[in-house]
Amino acid sequence: MNTWAAISKEEHKNYCWIASSNYEFARNTQIVEVLGSEIPFLLPYYPLGFFVEDGEYKLVALLSIDGRRNVFVDSENKWLCNVVPTGFRSFPFRLIKDAEKDHFVFCVNESYLTDEPVGNRIFDDSGELSTEVAEILRTLNLCENERSKTRLACNVLAEENLLTPWELTVTDKNQVENLRLEGLFKIDGEAFNALEPNKLENLQSCLAFPIVYGHMFSVIRTKEIGKRAEYIRQRDNEHEAKRRNLEGILSDQDSISFSGWDTS
Repeated sequence: MNTWAAISKEEHKNYCWIASSNYEFARNTQIVEVLGSEIPFLLPYYPLGFFVEDGEYKLVALLSIDGRRNVFVDSENKWLCNVVPTGFRSFPFRLIKDAEKDHFVFCVNESYLTDEPVGNRIFDDSGELSTEVAEILRTLNLCENERSKTRLACNVLAEENLLTPWELTVTDKNQVENLRLEGLFKIDGEAFNALEPNKLENLQSCLAFPIVYGHMFSVIRTKEIGKRAEYIRQRDNEHEAKRRNLEGILSDQDSISFSGWDTS
C-alpha cells in the first residue's frame, strides 16, 4: 500500500513508525528525482536525465530499462551500490505539496504506522515530534529547498531550448533495447555549444552548469544499466530456484515421525 497520511499531533500522538529494513518500497521505481548538490556522489553509478511532469522539469536518476524493475534493488531488496539517492533515504516520511494551500505537508506512509508500542515514537511524552522524527523533517525541508533550486535550473534549460527528447539504447548480453520513456529529456549538445554569452550568463546565474555537465558525464552510465539488469535477472533466477527447491523438499515430507527418537 502506498497511502500517505498527514502527521498530526491529535491523530498520531500515541503512534509509532517502523523503519524499513530494506528497499522493497523502491523495487518498481523507474526514475527518482535527485538534487543538484548530490550529483558528485551519483556520477559513479547513475545516468542522469531530465523529466517533465505537469509542465515542470526536474533532474532524475534512471533506475530501470523495462519501465518496471529497479535494477539497483536485488531479489533480497538490498540496494546494489554505495550511494542511495536522497529521495529514498527519509522513507517512510516525505513532504507532499498541498496545492490548494500552497505549502508542504509532513506525511508518513501508512503501511509503516502502528498503534502498538513497537518501533519508534512519532511524538514524545510532551507532545512534540520525537528527536529522530524532527531531524527527518529538518532534512526533508533542506532537501526541498535544494530541490526548488534544482528545478529552477532545469526549467531555465528548457526555456532556453536546451532539452531534447532522449531515447536510450541499452544493451545487455541477450538483447539491445531501445528505451523510450515518455517525458525523458537530455541536453542538446549542439544547442548548448551554440549559446550566446548572455544566455550562458543566464545559466550561470541559476547554477545550471553543474547540472548540465553532471548530466553529460553521467550518460556513460547508461551502458551499465544493461549489465545491472542482467545481474538482477541472474539473482532472481537463483532466488526462484532456491525457493522451488525448498518447496520441493518440504512437499516430500508428508509427515514427520519422532518414533525413533530417544526422548528420555
